[in-house]
Amino acid sequence: MRAIRRLLLLTVVLAAVPATGAWAAPKVDGVFDLAGVQTNGQLTVGPDNNVWVALEQAVGRVRPDGGAAVLETGDLGNTLGFPTGGITSADGFVWLSQSPGGGKQAIVKIPPGNPSSASGVAVTGIDGGATAMTTGPDGNIWVGLPGKLVKFPPASPAAATTYAIPGLTPKAITSASDGTLWVTDTGSGGQLVNVTVTGEFTPHVVGGQPQFVGAGPGGQVVYGNPNNDPQQIGRLLPGGLPQTIDRPNGSDPFGVAFGADGAYWIAEFAGNRLARLTTDGQLTTLGGLPVVPGQGPRQLTAAPGNTLWVTLDKPGDPALTKIARITGVDPPPAPTQGGTPAAGAVTTAGGATPTDTAAPSITAVSFSKRAFASGTKTVSLRFTLSEPATVKLVLSRRVAGRRRGTSCVKPTRTLRRAKRCTRLVRVRTISATGKAGANAVQIDARRLTAGSYGAALTATDAAGNRARALTRTFTVSGKPRRR
Repeated sequence: MRAIRRLLLLTVVLAAVPATGAWAAPKVDGVFDLAGVQTNGQLTVGPDNNVWVALEQAVGRVRPDGGAAVLETGDLGNTLGFPTGGITSADGFVWLSQSPGGGKQAIVKIPPGNPSSASGVAVTGIDGGATAMTTGPDGNIWVGLPGKLVKFPPASPAAATTYAIPGLTPKAITSASDGTLWVTDTGSGGQLVNVTVTGEFTPHVVGGQPQFVGAGPGGQVVYGNPNNDPQQIGRLLPGGLPQTIDRPNGSDPFGVAFGADGAYWIAEFAGNRLARLTTDGQLTTLGGLPVVPGQGPRQLTAAPGNTLWVTLDKPGDPALTKIARITGVDPPPAPTQGGTPAAGAVTTAGGATPTDTAAPSITAVSFSKRAFASGTKTVSLRFTLSEPATVKLVLSRRVAGRRRGTSCVKPTRTLRRAKRCTRLVRVRTISATGKAGANAVQIDARRLTAGSYGAALTATDAAGNRARALTRTFTVSGKPRRR
């Protein structure tokens, strides 16, 4: 299975990507002090276009030129206690989560232009500090707490709504491009939970303990999973299976952000580098951060000017708390050949090349055989594409499971009386280059054991537009092979 995962995504070195035209590869362009406090949480771009950082007993404010100020309790009207990591921007304010108690509220509202007038905000249902906090696609602020999500309108925090999600242990939350939210759940066997703005939720088991999550186009998200074995970066499509890439032991993939270059960036703390993952699954890495034993990138955010800002933590040594600026996170120019648009590009009468935002369509999907005996050599999946695209086929076996909360998990002795269910176990991923028109992917079926299977087919064009996955089923009969 590990070898199969490694075939799913191509790992290359960012330095090997050539610059084209005026576009240059991203680079570390400045490291600035947040000395005297320990970083403890996330970053957000405030209404003032400064980057705001949740710290221990303080908040950091960093200007685009790198000028940093640390705002402590006295700077914030004595409303600040112990920030727990959540921070977001909404309605002209910066909002911070903290541990309540001692007269301190769980939510702090900070006016960027006058931080000393910050105030604690009482929100019904928020009875503890949170690491999971974001501004949702509906404009509300969403906070994740054990067993529940709470949303409240920034203009009226008292009008909060609580949605129960039994067993939820939230670490992070983000808004997706399809108008939903995703929450990483470090309990329940490790899962991502997709939540609508009306509180309906769907869990997706990914294993390990997923930490932070970032959203990209088409409703897809990427997450870091450092507590899985092996450590992984995962990419999840709505309603689809997780597609993962193994990272070297000690990488510690953690914070995630989606950059102006149209790719995900992941902070790999112990590896002291950033990983860059494109929307079609190609991974590159960026070094150049300071080499300090025990220090590494932990959280990051995309900021104006096509930049990224990354916190550099050294646990137990606040004097070495820093923040790094990454510049050159620019959208690359449209590909050209000899100064003319590349083959297949669409041009207007004025010669401009418009952005391709249309996903390829997949039609006429069918198997040459939907039922066959174990040991059959080859089976074909036939389909038609509207344009050239890279196609991926994920084969999953349907196996017995038991309900644990809202999840379908592997049966265990303790769950022997739980409700039966069917879970999907990924067994193979096949990648191929598809052409416009009729195509076929050949499946070597000799190593498939008897059982029922699902096959999820996706297609991504040269502009990164991805078609919605189409799933077909097939059955393998005969005596299962021994493992």
